[in-house]
Amino acid sequence: MPNQPHPIDIAELRRLHEAATPGPWHGDGTTVDGDALVYAEAGGWEIAVLPRWWEQGPSEDQVRANAALLAALRTALPALLDRIEAEEWRPIEEAPKDGMSILAIVAGTHPQTGEPFVPEVVEWDEGDSCWWNCMWGYDNAHSTYNPTHWRHLPAAPTTGGADA
Repeated sequence: MPNQPHPIDIAELRRLHEAATPGPWHGDGTTVDGDALVYAEAGGWEIAVLPRWWEQGPSEDQVRANAALLAALRTALPALLDRIEAEEWRPIEEAPKDGMSILAIVAGTHPQTGEPFVPEVVEWDEGDSCWWNCMWGYDNAHSTYNPTHWRHLPAAPTTGGADA
């Protein structure tokens, strides 16, 4: 199948990151022994050395860019994995019950319409021991909600609002 996304195995990426030489890494595409090499270092140790293949290989600029990319990815990986994990749906049992608003959903489809449920903004109501739908208000008979999964709310946009 063309252009199928590759699943991201966060646990495996974290394992590889922890097993690698500690960062931060620095890359500059240094030329060693007359051949262009991708070179990254951490604490004076060579981390990645990949030979440039004959004349068909990457240009000196590409070699330097490759080294810089390897070093930047090594340093950025933990934060990137944290962001990916923050956007994954988690079981509702793991949701915070401290009054924080979250995005929640019921897994599956609506039994009458067959349509998937839509995520809703909810927060835990300690007094009523239930998830309260922040959009409906307490006056509506449908204000309580029984989600199966949750995730953090996405960050609000910082530009492009009504005053833009």
